Amino acid sequence: MNKKLRDFIIVFVIIPLSLSSLIWVHFLTNYMDWKHIKEEYHIQEGYWEFFGRNWYKKGFQIEVDYLREYKEKQEKAAE
Repeated sequence: MNKKLRDFIIVFVIIPLSLSSLIWVHFLTNYMDWKHIKEEYHIQEGYWEFFGRNWYKKGFQIEVDYLREYKEKQEKAAE
């Protein structure tokens, strides 16, 4: 492989892919977190409303927020 072709591949293929992976990995992990809580909680009352209000949030803390809100709704309903 000649030097020009190698440099072209490095500059226009390898570097952009590695930089864009820094962005896409966050979208992928967020999607996996949301998918996980959907599989566990989608049958519970209020999940879809919660998802509609919080679709933009990061998945890092989302399960904790959902469970807290669900517990508060259950306590209000019990009163």
